[in-house]
Amino acid sequence: YDIPNTAPGLPAGVIKVPEVLHGARQGRNDFGKYGYGGPDPPPPAEHRYVFELLALDAPTGLNPGASRHEIEVATEGHVLAIATLTGRYSRAA
Repeated sequence: YDIPNTAPGLPAGVIKVPEVLHGARQGRNDFGKYGYGGPDPPPPAEHRYVFELLALDAPTGLNPGASRHEIEVATEGHVLAIATLTGRYSRAA
């Protein structure tokens, strides 16, 4: 979150540290660690993953490690646009 509006994009393999990309911050994932952990669906059923990118009118002001709930509260009333990507993943039992 708080990716600067001057950033041309996100590179593949962003390191899993609290702060990256000129001040962009990473929250803690479901594994309690910084950064994206990848899909880990329960076998054998297919699981849906929804990724959202929010365009905001101002930075959140949150420290690194914020929870999803903290980010949702901080962005309320500041969303200009939303991009959504839905992926479906499954793995063998």
